[in-house]
Amino acid sequence: MVRILEKYQSKSITPVDDYECTLSDELIKAAKDLLGETSEIRDKCLTEFREWIWNNPRIEKCRMDSKFLLRFLRINRFSMQHAKECFERYLILREGIYGCDWFTNLDLNRSGLQEVLNDGLYVVLPTKAVTGETIVLVRCEASNPSHKDAGNIAFCVSTLVMETVFEEEENQIRGYRLILDMSKVKLSHYFMFSFSTWFRILKHVERTFTGRHISCSIMGLNPATRFISNLIIKNMREKMRRVVSCLSGPQELDFLDTKYLPIDLGGEYTIEQLMEPLKKTLDSWKDLFLRYSEMKINRKYYTDAVLKCDSGTLHHTLENKSAKLLTMYPDENENN
Repeated sequence: MVRILEKYQSKSITPVDDYECTLSDELIKAAKDLLGETSEIRDKCLTEFREWIWNNPRIEKCRMDSKFLLRFLRINRFSMQHAKECFERYLILREGIYGCDWFTNLDLNRSGLQEVLNDGLYVVLPTKAVTGETIVLVRCEASNPSHKDAGNIAFCVSTLVMETVFEEEENQIRGYRLILDMSKVKLSHYFMFSFSTWFRILKHVERTFTGRHISCSIMGLNPATRFISNLIIKNMREKMRRVVSCLSGPQELDFLDTKYLPIDLGGEYTIEQLMEPLKKTLDSWKDLFLRYSEMKINRKYYTDAVLKCDSGTLHHTLENKSAKLLTMYPDENENN
């Protein structure tokens, strides 16, 4: 097996490993019940996934370690067709939004990033939901829209934090819950990107997100931000809309003990206390994060619309020849 895995290494930025299951019996059962995962299905799909990446000329470099690939297999319940599409769109999105470097510059020391981290834009709460999921709190006020690079930094922090959350196999299986605190958000926060860029990002993130989104609780909307948020929710896929709820405040969060929230939301923790473990986790990942910029697609294979992440391209799969999303196919290589 080791010799077979070595074949893929030249295309991977991480060691290509033979998956070793360290899940508890409870998680093994949950994975089977929720995702249809068994050891036989998992091993078969990992092998097929790697072979597809290896033979796909559109993908030049990526992560091919088991835990990373399982994120795409699990979120798509081991449907290879959907996992492959999700994976390739993931790579395109993070290289394809022009003017944005929130995936290709995951440097923890980049200007302004530590300030946003310290202010607690993203917080992983030190408790689980009553049903067992990890809880991520997004304090939208912590992103300063007056900063010249505010949008990129905010999405960079989002990528850094959520990559670490999804790396945990328990989170891949059980899913996670998101809380958005919008109580101090101003209209200027929405103008960190153009609305067309926001729309492209959000529509693609819907398709490439590798976390099982159990719930999204939005708190503190004022009339102006409620209008915009409702417009965004209206344009979400039905699957995403079903998990979104708008709450008046933290007292309506019935899936956790609110004492674990920050003090300004009625909890007992300072932002510094909440951020300390997350910052240690991010620091332990810093070398790999810097290597994310090495993940590359071969841009010549895609149309401009795909590379610009136009939302209309999501209506078809990349392999649908009639949709004309690719400029050439593998069987045409020898002629190009």
